[in-house]
Amino acid sequence: MRARCSVIAAANPLNGRYNSSLSFSENIDLSEPILSRFDILNVIKDESNSDLDYHLSTFVINSHIKNHPYHEKYVIPENYLTESFPKNKELSPDFLSRYIKYAREKIRPELTEKNREMIRQFYVQLRE
Repeated sequence: MRARCSVIAAANPLNGRYNSSLSFSENIDLSEPILSRFDILNVIKDESNSDLDYHLSTFVINSHIKNHPYHEKYVIPENYLTESFPKNKELSPDFLSRYIKYAREKIRPELTEKNREMIRQFYVQLRE
C-alpha cells in the first residue's frame, strides 16, 4: 500500500554556503540511505548581491520602524520608579520587573540615519 503523505525537509549546507564543487550529500552531510528516501531534491542557492542585500536591509529596518507599536517619544517620569537606580549595587528583582514593564510600555528606541546606514553596511558585509 502506498503512503498518502508528503514530507518536506530543509537543510542548510555545511559552513553556511553551498559549494558547487561538492556533491549534494557532501554539502548537506546526510547519508545516502537518508537522502534516498526523498523523491525530489532541490537546491536553492542564496548568492550574495551587494545591491540586493542593501535594499533588503533597508526594507527590514523600515518595516520594523513602521510597525513599532509606539509612535510617540516618551520621557521617563522621575516618580515612575520609586527606587533610584542603584550604582554599583545589585538590582532588586522588584526594581528590574518595574523597569522592564515600563520599558516595554513606554520606551521607543530611535535609529538615526547614520545608525541605519551602519546596519545596512554590516548586513552587506556579512553576506559577502
